[in-house]
This record gives sequence, C-alpha cells and structure tokens, in this order.
Amino acid sequence: MQPEVIEDKVSPGMWRVESVNYELDGEVYLAAFSGPTAEQQAKAYAALAPTDREEMLEQIEDYMDLTEVRKRLNEPTIPWADVKSELEL
Repeated sequence: MQPEVIEDKVSPGMWRVESVNYELDGEVYLAAFSGPTAEQQAKAYAALAPTDREEMLEQIEDYMDLTEVRKRLNEPTIPWADVKSELEL
C-alpha cells in the first residue's frame, strides 16, 4: 500500500494523502490537509508508518488547538461576578 500525495484540483492549497489497500478488497484511506503547511504535513503523514499516523494526527490537532487559543488570548473577558449575576448564581 503506497500512499500518494496529491494537491486537490477543486480546492488548490488542500493536499490529500490517498492509498488503496488491495489486500483488503480495495479499502481506501484518505487524509486531507489545508493551511500554509498543508503540503509538508501531507508528505510527512505519507512517510509515516501506519502506527505513527495516529500520533501525528494528535500533534496536528494539538497545534490547531494552540493556534486557536493564541487567536483568542486578546479577546475581552467577562468578569466572573457578571457571569454569576447573569446566571443568577
């Protein structure tokens, strides 16, 4: 089962890793990556052994979570007293 790294023709900038397991009735595996490092992520994913893929996906999810947290750090906060008051606690 040899994975292929392909840029999506419909959505340029999105990269896919596709592989077909012909030993299991042609079962297809697909992973899609987007963003500024999508091509590098797809190539790294394709190069990993199947057991390492889950760990890599967890790392990508963690990175995406951290990116979202960093964006929200500058958002205004609501004082706890206001929240308690609104919820009638």
